[in-house]
Amino acid sequence: MEFLSLRTKLLILYFVLLFVVGLLLLSLYRYHYENLKTYENNIVNNAAKQEAAGNFRAKTYELVMLLHDFIITEDEALKERYQRKKDTLEAYRKLKQQQLPFSGQEVSYITSINMMLDSLDKKTLELFKLENPGSSKEAEKLMLKIDAIYEKLQQTTTTFFNHIANESEKNQEIIIESRKSLVRNFLIISITGGFLSLILAYILVNRFIAPLNTLTKITGKIAQGDFSKCPDIKTNDEVGLLSKSFEKMMDSLQKSYTSIKEHEGFLEDIISNIPSVLLIIDKNGKIIRVNQRFSEIFNVSKEEIEGNYLTDVVHKMEFPERCKVKLLKQHPFSNHECTITRTDSPKLHLNLTLTNLHYRISKIFEESRVLVIDDITEKKNYYEELVLAKEKAEQSDKMKTIFINNISHELRTPLNGILGFIDMVVHAENNEDRIEYSHQVNRSADRLINTITNYIDIAQIVSGSISLNYEKFKVKDFINEVYNEITEKYELTGVNFNLEYEAATRFPELYTDKEWLHKMLFQLVDNAVKFTPEGSVYLKYDVKNNRCEFTVEDTGVGMEDKEKIFETFYQEDMGNTREFEGSGLGLSIVKGAIEYMNGVIAVTSEKEKGTQVKVMLPGVLVGNSSPSKEYRKKVKEGDTRPVILIAEDDDLNYEYIKTILKKLNGEILRAENGKVAVEKVKENPEISLVLMDIKMPVMDGLEATKQIKAISEDIPVIAVTAHAMAGDKAKFLKAGCNDYLAKPIKKSTLLTKVKQYLNLQ
Repeated sequence: MEFLSLRTKLLILYFVLLFVVGLLLLSLYRYHYENLKTYENNIVNNAAKQEAAGNFRAKTYELVMLLHDFIITEDEALKERYQRKKDTLEAYRKLKQQQLPFSGQEVSYITSINMMLDSLDKKTLELFKLENPGSSKEAEKLMLKIDAIYEKLQQTTTTFFNHIANESEKNQEIIIESRKSLVRNFLIISITGGFLSLILAYILVNRFIAPLNTLTKITGKIAQGDFSKCPDIKTNDEVGLLSKSFEKMMDSLQKSYTSIKEHEGFLEDIISNIPSVLLIIDKNGKIIRVNQRFSEIFNVSKEEIEGNYLTDVVHKMEFPERCKVKLLKQHPFSNHECTITRTDSPKLHLNLTLTNLHYRISKIFEESRVLVIDDITEKKNYYEELVLAKEKAEQSDKMKTIFINNISHELRTPLNGILGFIDMVVHAENNEDRIEYSHQVNRSADRLINTITNYIDIAQIVSGSISLNYEKFKVKDFINEVYNEITEKYELTGVNFNLEYEAATRFPELYTDKEWLHKMLFQLVDNAVKFTPEGSVYLKYDVKNNRCEFTVEDTGVGMEDKEKIFETFYQEDMGNTREFEGSGLGLSIVKGAIEYMNGVIAVTSEKEKGTQVKVMLPGVLVGNSSPSKEYRKKVKEGDTRPVILIAEDDDLNYEYIKTILKKLNGEILRAENGKVAVEKVKENPEISLVLMDIKMPVMDGLEATKQIKAISEDIPVIAVTAHAMAGDKAKFLKAGCNDYLAKPIKKSTLLTKVKQYLNLQ
């Protein structure tokens, strides 16, 4: 059956059921029809039998009456009549016997009747043979016998008649019951056949429908995205073919579904991660989709937006009125910029674009619109920064041009002084002029060194390569050191330089980067003295809120533009006729260093009345510091000459240092590199001091210092190097050096350091 189609199976089922029911009904009808026919024939036969029985009775009665008449009348003609009637009765009896069926009992009745008729015939013949039957007693006797036979014949005929009548009634009842049975059986067969048909149809239909139900369930799972269940229907009918097509469709759907899900996930990721705000609005103005970026910019969850109308959302948003009017019209537009100002956050610059979405495949998105909101705050700020940077660059270019001219001036001027006065020293005619010219050479050299140092410091600040080295030191000694340097530099000016550091008695120690603090204060004081032709300059020290506060105050010319004085290369007088010298880097260095040290600088100034600069730094320590370990090697008793090792690879520098140290009347040894210096120390344990250059061939000064300290920790080592940037001193001290001198070296400074470590007067 599996190779047959579903339509064929259903047709076969229909015709089989129809044939079975028809056959049952036909058999039932045939059975009842034959029975009814039989009983109907019986009724007809019984009627004929009743008729025959009635004729028998009537004719026998007539015969008997003729016999009585014959006896009475003795009419011979009655014999003929009797014979005719008797012949009619015989013919009728024979005819009925030939055509009608009789039961055994009926045959016995007929046999008895025939026998009685035969007896009646015999007695009649005897009667007819008598002469004078009317007066013959024999005739009377015969007549009595004939009457007796007649009576008996009457009874038998009546019994036979009644029997036939009863049979007819039974047949009638049987016919009625048979008809009822026919209807009943018809109903039973019809109902039973229908019920069996329903059961069979239910079984077969279930067999046909079960695969369809399986396909229906699988369809439901497919609708939910579940492709794990495959139909297992192995038939060749329409359902089997449908199942095979369904499997192919499932494979195709699964691939399409997977592809759609991947694309949906991909598109969802794009929509979710797109940097722009995206709103999809249907043709009625209702927002049907919004991405997460909306919540990030406007601090509103997407659940609060989706499902609402654009008009309601726009009124609740922080858009300016001009932008709201643009959105409420809901006409397409592009690149409409607006700014949202918030009290608790910076301005938000947005770019809005509203476009129509021509997607007619889906009614959901038909005639919908897309609102794209781009956050251009960063671009806007960047553009403004570019404009500002452009202005600054233009200003910087202008300032750099001025600076280049200035730096050329600042370098060439002291070089000119150095070279010029050296030439004059060489050709001087007396010692007084030679001494004066030497002072001018030193002054020009100091100016050149300060200029170069400033360039190096500002380069460190700009590049971010400052390395802070915190240490603990006495404030009073530190301020006096600055004071001594300033007074030494400006001793010939008429400026009064005053110190106020009463707080140094309450807070005698400070923990910070001493070198950078020294640079800052020197720059500030130097600047104040420079711009105070007449009057006073004050250096004050105080402690407030656990922060140290240095104040440099002057009564000089003051300034107008306090905002730009910290800009690199800026000078209030940038012209060729400016009165005061300088590169314009001092305050830039101060501000950069203070910011690295987490400090604050504040400037107040008034033209022609003076300037006040305050520097506030963290790092105050209360208490006295423990004395630091001093590396001083005394000259041994009996030794008249100290032994000093100069580690220097440059011949000119060695000769310069050697010339200065000749006044100490000591023994001078030389090492051309670090390795030779270590060997000299090993060979000469009487060495009292080492002057160590850092940059040398074979072995540098730092490595040589480590090895020398390993030999004898008591030998003081002073770094004498061209490394003069901020932080170098701390680096060399950390490496083992006891002190530090930056090239170019001043004679007085070198002698002071050497005497200090040799404990010489």
